[in-house]
Amino acid sequence: MTSAATPDPGIPLPVLLSQAGERAREFLQRQLASSRLRPRHAHVLLFLERTGAAGQQELLERLNVDASALVGLLNDLEGDGMVERRRDPADRRRHIVTLSEHGRAAVAEVHASIDEMSDALFGALSDTDRDHLHRILSVMSSGAPATATGCPGRLCGPPDPGGS
Repeated sequence: MTSAATPDPGIPLPVLLSQAGERAREFLQRQLASSRLRPRHAHVLLFLERTGAAGQQELLERLNVDASALVGLLNDLEGDGMVERRRDPADRRRHIVTLSEHGRAAVAEVHASIDEMSDALFGALSDTDRDHLHRILSVMSSGAPATATGCPGRLCGPPDPGGS
């Protein structure tokens, strides 16, 4: 029997990734419970923190949620005063979503939860391993197509000094 720190090569990578993701989601859900936010609310808030504002279509595409789920999330966040939706003056069909002051304060709470969660989930990893994991997961979640080598984009490692 293997210990928790010993990798089990018999477990397929997609299963390990799913298990790790579920563990992270459950932990984040517990961390956010006092604020009444769910992980998907946190995703919206963090995305808006990075972008400043976004159209609903952009949120759909970048957060990989369906339209009805996004509307529900935005209704929750708007009802709690964390986001504001307004029509785009340049295109009245388009809605722009921005963080409110209350939303920015909630983002600070989300960051505190994520920091605590990161220490609990990734404490056994070195800083280098954390950086590698972050890079790999960023590539995977960006939806970057795999190249002929199977490596998404140019983010799979340092350039080949031989130029091949």
